Parts: sequence; structure tokens; C-alpha cells
Amino acid sequence: MDNEPVTPPDTTGYGLHAGRIHGRYSRDEIQQVGDLMTDVFLEREPLSHALGTSDPSFPDALRAYSQVLSAQCAVGGLTPIAKSADGAVIALIMVEHWDRNKIPCPQPPELGPFCDILDRLHVEFANRRGADAMVAEITMGAVHRDFGGMGIASRLVSLALLNAFKQGYDEFMTKSTSDSRLGLKGAGFEVLAELKYKEYEYEGTRPFASIEDPTTIQLMWGDLVSIATRVSIATQYRGPMLRSREE
Repeated sequence: MDNEPVTPPDTTGYGLHAGRIHGRYSRDEIQQVGDLMTDVFLEREPLSHALGTSDPSFPDALRAYSQVLSAQCAVGGLTPIAKSADGAVIALIMVEHWDRNKIPCPQPPELGPFCDILDRLHVEFANRRGADAMVAEITMGAVHRDFGGMGIASRLVSLALLNAFKQGYDEFMTKSTSDSRLGLKGAGFEVLAELKYKEYEYEGTRPFASIEDPTTIQLMWGDLVSIATRVSIATQYRGPMLRSREE
């Protein structure tokens, strides 16, 4: 694929929609979302890269988890994707209600540090907001390496914000592990709390001590209307997703 011409992706708003796995989204697409997330995370997401480098069984555990999370977010109906001209999923922003369980039960031991550090920030947010808050969470995001630098992730975040607003959400939160936080800060997200990778301990070990950049995982939050105003989603996206909710 590296030698093929890059075709602009379709980001018109089709995605995991209306709580129907067999609606606009096929099971094959759900699997593609999980596979893309796994591949991108193992290569570029700090937590997954660190664990994948130190534990040969982690990639398989992450792939299984990604498939479960992809199907779960499909039912939630908040996750937009981008597809290339040949129909392949090349980008995603997984979105789910913030207090819905996203950790597999029983939890594979390989995912222990990965899930634990995320859960610590989850508890921090719960202590601040309460379980009844209408908050949507960006759980995962990924863009295929051949389509990087095209602004696709920003466009998908805009679609996710719009979709969440239409479904009654008024706040967004995320646990940012990578440099994606720079774009989120620019869009108006605030940092509520953070944990330093080199100081984080799990069962007597420091599994993320090898991560040099960024140095922390951050709990980020933003008011949806204020963020939406900054990214101007109401004027940029008039595709099927928006029209279907206005009809």
C-alpha cells in the first residue's frame, strides 16, 4: 500500500449508528475497527507499545480486547469512522458513555497495567462528576499510517462531538496517553489530572518507565458546546449523520 496513490477518505458521517450492529455497520467493519486500533496502538500508542515490547503475549490480548470494545461501541452508536475509496476502514474515534464498563471480565493478566492506569483516572473523574453526568468519553482513536497528516482524526472528533450532542450529551472526557492531547487542548479540553509514567506502579513493577514522550497520561475534559464552537462542526458537516437526526 505504501506505493499506491493515496485516495481521500470518506468521512461523510457514516459510522456505528443507532444501536444496530447490522445497520450501517457490518460485522466485517467492526472487525476492521478492532484490527486497526490494535495495529496502530502497538506501533505508536505509548502504553501498548511499551507492553507489547516487554510481553510477547500482550499483542494477542490487545487484539481480542479491541474486538470486544469495537462491538460494544457499535451498540453505543457514537463512533464515527473514515473509509478509503476501496472500502477499508482507515481511521476511527471510539466514543462511549463515560461510565459504561470498558474493561473485559475476566481481565486477561496481560492487560493488567493497561487497564489499571486507565481505571485510576476513571475513578478520579467519577469522584469529580458523579455517575449521572451526561458525559461521552473518547475511548480510543487511530489513523492508518498511510493516511496520517490529512486532518482525518480532527474531522472524526468533530463528527463524534456532533453525534454526541444530538444524543443529549453536554460534556466530553478522555484519558490521553499520547501527543493527541495537543489537538484536544487546542479544541478546548482541560487537564483535570495526570499520572507520571515513570512513577506509576503496578504489582511491584513500573511497566511504563521506558516511555519518554509524553511523560504522563492525562485526564481531560471539556464542555461539548464550547468545544463544538471552536471546531465549528455545525457549519462544516451536513452529511447523512446530521440530516438523519434533524428529520
